[in-house]
Amino acid sequence: MAKFKNQHFIPQFHLRNFAHIGGKSVSIYLKNNNKIIQSASISDQASKDYFYSKNNAEEVELFFKGIEDVTKLLFKTITDKRFVWFPELDFYLKMYIQLLKDRTLKSANKISDSMVELLFKKMEVEASVLGKKDIQEILENVSPDDLKFTNTVNLAIEMGLENLDLLVDLRLLIIENETKIPFFISDNPTVLYNRFYEDNAKLTAGFGLTCAGLQIFLPVNPRYTIMLFDYSTYNYKGMQYVKKVYDKDVIRKLNLCQYLNSESCLYFSDTLLQLKDFEYYKKEAEEYKIDNYKNKIGIPSLMFFGQEGQQVDLRFSFLTYSKIAKNQKFPSHMACLTRRPLYDLMSHKGLKIIKYSKLDKDVKRITKQFKNDID
Repeated sequence: MAKFKNQHFIPQFHLRNFAHIGGKSVSIYLKNNNKIIQSASISDQASKDYFYSKNNAEEVELFFKGIEDVTKLLFKTITDKRFVWFPELDFYLKMYIQLLKDRTLKSANKISDSMVELLFKKMEVEASVLGKKDIQEILENVSPDDLKFTNTVNLAIEMGLENLDLLVDLRLLIIENETKIPFFISDNPTVLYNRFYEDNAKLTAGFGLTCAGLQIFLPVNPRYTIMLFDYSTYNYKGMQYVKKVYDKDVIRKLNLCQYLNSESCLYFSDTLLQLKDFEYYKKEAEEYKIDNYKNKIGIPSLMFFGQEGQQVDLRFSFLTYSKIAKNQKFPSHMACLTRRPLYDLMSHKGLKIIKYSKLDKDVKRITKQFKNDID
């Protein structure tokens, strides 16, 4: 059991892509302290004791390992410039990206904070509307900062496993960084973005996994970043899977997404970045940080639960809006437009991409296990 005690929410193989020579240590920028740790053991980073499970630690870790092993090989083909694509890889990569989004410490904390906020809103109503004095006494003596729900990461992963099919229609593009500005990776590295909504909608929205215009970014190493994008909204000028980018502003904006998306740590090779580089992103983050939705529209009692994304005015010269996107009308409400290809799959063909019997059984079994851990 002790073998699986230290559970990583960012896989070690992924962090090693940003490591020093030798692959055992990495440099860390601590965002909250504006400080750099020059060398830290990768085995101790982005991890917590029994973060996912204690009683079923081995089964959970081996489940993740099966997905990570395939993704590791895929990342190596990208780094070695011998990338070949086929459907099984498409599924495993999207599964890795989806679960990586949901299995982080920030994801767990976000769900806990939302649940605490909801609990306090409920108590406020009971105290003010129903006149419950005992509830009012609790509100006067307990702060939301005093409460925290446990096992919320299992709830996030459970929802992620149940929604694996929602990325099926997104197309893959590998961004090859041809500038001298390296990519770095955060402790919450899967970034949701939506240029379409940023250009057209008045609402801070568009980050749901079914939304039209969705883009997802994940750094592979200092030179490559994976992008998944909605091909019904964006036209891609090219046929290849790998696209070279020479624009420094684009690379900086992708890094800024990592900075904004992070909980507290950014990982990099010590030979590539300095404190002044991160201070640049810290300054830029103040301009692009998304306001809390309820403050943005001036309704303090509004509860808003949704995917967290970034808005950084990121534009790719090789992506243009499709005819469908140009003719699209945006609703005035909070709900997002569903991507047309995904809508067609859900409505007419039935959405089911977990075709491989062994993996299907593994997903069902591990989903049930996470539900049990939550209960």
